[in-house]
Amino acid sequence: MKTMTCPCGEALNGSTDEEFVAAVNQHMDTAHPEMAGKYTPEQILSRAQEV
Repeated sequence: MKTMTCPCGEALNGSTDEEFVAAVNQHMDTAHPEMAGKYTPEQILSRAQEV
């Protein structure tokens, strides 16, 4: 599982790379629309921690 905590405090998780990227993108779309679409999947995955 991949996880990260957004600077706003929200924990974001995914069982696969694809699920994790989707969770982060969904969070950005709803909580931080000004940042939506600004990060590539590779950039998002670089911030993930394996648990």
